[in-house]
Parts: sequence; C-alpha cells; structure tokens
Amino acid sequence: MDNFQIPQSKFQTPPGKLKYLWIFLFLIGYISLTYATESVLFQDNLIYNDRAEFKRSWQTVAPNDLFDFLCLTDCGIQFTDITGDCYRNQNNQKAILFRQPKFKSDYYFQVEIDEFIPAEPYAQVGLVIWRDADNYIRATYGFINPAVESLAEFDGNPQSKGLMPIYPREHPQRVILRMEVRKHNVTTFVSWDKKVWFILGGFVIPESDSESFFRGIGIIGIGGRMLKSPRFSCWEERKLPGYVDTEFDSNEIVPNWVRGQTNLDWSTGIGTIEMRNGKLYIVPVPGSDFFIGNETYPYLAIPVPQSDTWVLEINLAQFNPFAKGAWNKAGVILWLGHKNYGSVSVVADHELDQMYCEQICVDTRFDYFGTVHQVAFRKRKVTDVYFRIQKLLPAKYRVQVSYNYRDWFHCGEFMLVYPATELRLFASGDIFIQYPNDYDFYATFDYVKLIQ
Repeated sequence: MDNFQIPQSKFQTPPGKLKYLWIFLFLIGYISLTYATESVLFQDNLIYNDRAEFKRSWQTVAPNDLFDFLCLTDCGIQFTDITGDCYRNQNNQKAILFRQPKFKSDYYFQVEIDEFIPAEPYAQVGLVIWRDADNYIRATYGFINPAVESLAEFDGNPQSKGLMPIYPREHPQRVILRMEVRKHNVTTFVSWDKKVWFILGGFVIPESDSESFFRGIGIIGIGGRMLKSPRFSCWEERKLPGYVDTEFDSNEIVPNWVRGQTNLDWSTGIGTIEMRNGKLYIVPVPGSDFFIGNETYPYLAIPVPQSDTWVLEINLAQFNPFAKGAWNKAGVILWLGHKNYGSVSVVADHELDQMYCEQICVDTRFDYFGTVHQVAFRKRKVTDVYFRIQKLLPAKYRVQVSYNYRDWFHCGEFMLVYPATELRLFASGDIFIQYPNDYDFYATFDYVKLIQ
C-alpha cells in the first residue's frame, strides 16, 4: 500500500500551472459579476470632454447636426436654446437628443435637472421617449406658473395629462424626472428627493411594443425663451425589479416596492407610507379620493407576477370604518395606465352607516368609461379584509373579498386592453372633508403573497 499511487489523468492540470488556472477562473468570475451588476444599473454623469465623445452616445432629431443648442459643461449638459415646439403639426423643435437604451423592457430611465428658469409660459425641459415628431412621450418641468406635465403624441394626436402646478415651489428647482418603460405602456414620474415619486401620466402604446415602436430615449427642451438655461446631470437607467411575496414585518419596506403619489396637481401634502409594529401603514392626506375620474392617493407599488396565470392574496389589517371621513377606502389597484386599471377596495360609508367592498374598472378604449361592482354590505365594524385577485387570461382578472377568511364574496371580473404591469396598495380619504385638524384615517397591510 505504501507504493500505491493514483494514476494521473491526462486531463489533470500540472501542479505548477494550477495557480494560473485559479487566477483565470477568478478573472472570469469577476468579469461576469461586474457585467451582471452593470447590466442592472447604468449611470452617466453627462460630462463629456468634447462633442466627438458626446456624439458617440447621443443623436439629435433636428434637421441639421450642428448641436447649436447644446453646451457641454463640467457639471452636465446644458441647453442654450429651447425655442420651437413639437406638438400636432408644429414640428420646428431644436433641442431633442436621444440615445439607445441599455436595457429592454422592463426598465426605467431618469435624469436630474436644475438651474432652469423659463421666460415664457410654455417653456419646458425634461425626458422623452422618441419615435418621430408624431409619436413620442415626454415628461417635462418648467412653465409659468411652475408646473410639470406628461404628454404623449400618437399619429399626431396629443394626449396630455394636464399641467400640474407645483405651488408653492418656485423656479429654479432641482427635479428628478423618470420614465418607466414596459412592453405595452410607459409611466412618467417626478421627484424632489428620489424617495417619493409623484406620478405624472401613464400611456398605453397604441401598437406593437415599446422596443419596436420607439427609436430611443433622451432629453428635450421646447416652448420658448429662458432666463436661465437648464442643466441635465445624473442620467440613470436600471432594470425594474420583479414581484416578491412580502410580509410587512420588518423595519423597512422591501426595495422592490416603490412609494408613489398621484395628487401632485392637488397640492395639499404628501401621504405617509411607513412600517410600524410589523405592519405597513398608509396614511392619506385629508381630501384624497379614488374613484372614476378622481385619483388623489398615496400608494406603494410592485410589479405584478410574470406568470400567465396566478392568484394573489392581500391582507388589509384592521380597517377602521369609524375614522373621520364619509367614504374612506383602502385596497388594491392593478395598474396599466391612466384610464387603464382595475381595483378592489373596502369602503366606509358614514352617511348610510355601512361598509362594503367595491370593484372598479376603467378602460381607455371607452374614454373614462368605468364599471363599478359593490358587494359584501354590512354594518361598520373594525375588521381585517382579505382580497384575492386571480389572473384568468393575459388581460382578464377575477376579484374576491372576505371579512373573516372563511366566507368569500365574488366581486366581479374585469378586462384591460393589455395585462396589468403594477400592483398598488393604497388608501384614500374623503373629498368632502377637505382639511379637518383631527383627520385620523389610515390603512395597514399585513402581507401580499401568491397562493397559486
């Protein structure tokens, strides 16, 4: 046995070269990890040494290639001329730049803008996702009085979500604009702190999908003269996170969830979304509302599961129907875009001393035509509420609700033009009690999970 030796395989690495193999494997692993990390996040400070370097990443849609509206600085890109416009048949814009996205859907891109002071009512700058002068979506900041806007134009027909005033903020402001790009829809946001994102608009792409429909993503300046030129910096692109089952039992909200709010045009304050005592708390500001044509509410959002069919269960814990307000409500929204969503919620009706569950569907094909289905009427009682949302077909959903987890009520079915992309937990208050000092309504959520 002392003379026994293991035969050396002809494939065995000689001892002297073993360290080189380990170094090689380490480098491969490091490069793979670095690539994987970079594939999730791309950042550009928008600082370029010269125009030749700049043109390797950006293109202009102007009739010429002079870039005479552009100034490269050591802090970012600056637009020096934003005269001209891109709207209906008026296509004399100058300052529109686009680049190729680093990712395929689902992803977002965002940019930081500061120093901008417009001199004309509709002078504006911001983000754009671009096909041509008749097909694009933009999210812009500027105007007099200060405001933000989200606007899409398809086949030359503009769709604006309206100018949303940002009073009492004044120019200049540091703003962060964002676009979330999914297969069939694009959603636009604005933020001042990268923590709370105010939604500006949601648009369904009229044909094909985002990857084949649009040529690129970029920045835009249109509408008039300026007192001070805008500066663009901190460009960022990132893959959007996916769905995860969530027990709201930690001190922090899972990163896959994003805080949002829809009432920027209403300008009465920011709702509270936080973790307390092992629950998610959503506290709307007084006067918020969610119904057909009214969307003024804070929410926490996550992408829906990617499978073809699924059943989601959500627990709204300890809903209090005796809180101040006539029609406080809380629940779940499946979101595709403005005029494209379905919801299920519990409603406290003070006037009739009752509570019930309500399903709403709004479809863009019928221009704010919505359906409402109400079930599970009962006397007001502090209780848990359980929601189950089942995806039956690519864009068809069934809703059930329960107060005790034993008796389930069918709360209707609804269809959207495309599959929903986002699940929102929300709470809204009462538009008929605008500013009570003792407004005390809130909603708490315990979990969101797939059960099938």
